[in-house]
Amino acid sequence: METKKQIRWEILSIRDALSKEERKKKSDRIKKQLAELPVFEQADQLLIYAGYGSEVETDAIMELAFRKRKLVFCPRVEGKKMQFYQITDLSQLVSGYRSIREPQPQRPWQQKQGDLVIMPGTVFDKEGNRIGYGGGFYDRFLEAHPQVSTAALAYELQLVEPGRIETEKTDQKPACIITEKAIYQIENK
Repeated sequence: METKKQIRWEILSIRDALSKEERKKKSDRIKKQLAELPVFEQADQLLIYAGYGSEVETDAIMELAFRKRKLVFCPRVEGKKMQFYQITDLSQLVSGYRSIREPQPQRPWQQKQGDLVIMPGTVFDKEGNRIGYGGGFYDRFLEAHPQVSTAALAYELQLVEPGRIETEKTDQKPACIITEKAIYQIENK
C-alpha cells in the first residue's frame, strides 16, 4: 500500500498543475454548492481555513458569510494546537504558520450549537477518509469538539478510490465532501 506521503504528493502535484483560472472556476462552483447546503445556511458561526496555494479558494466563501451576517473564524496554529479566532474582514489575516494566512489571537471562538467547520485536505475518498498535510491539527481539533458540523472542500481530482487511504483511529471524517461536481455525504461520520 502506498504511504500517505506518497499519495499526498501525487495528488498535490496534480492539484498544483491547475491554472489559476481553473482553480477560480472550480472554487466558484464549490462555493455555490456549499451556499445551498442547509448546514451552511443555518450556521451562525463559520470556522473556515484561509485558502493557501492551490487549495480550494475560500475568500469568496468568507465574503458570503460576512454578507449573511455569520461570525467567521479562521484557524491559527499555536504550537501543536490549532485555535480559531474571529475575523470581520479578510484584511485581518496575516502570514503565519508555513506562510498560511492566520488571524490575530484576539477574539477566540466559543462553541455554539450548529457551528460549521470547513476543513481542507490534500486527498479524500468517498467514504470520508482524508489525508491532510501531516500535522493532525484538524483531527485533534475535531476530536476535542465532536458536536460541530463539518464539511470538506476539494476539487474532484483530489478524490481517490476507497481503500487507497490508510486510516488511523484518530482520523476525523467530514460529514460531507463538496467538489465542483458533487456533494458526497459521508455515512457513519
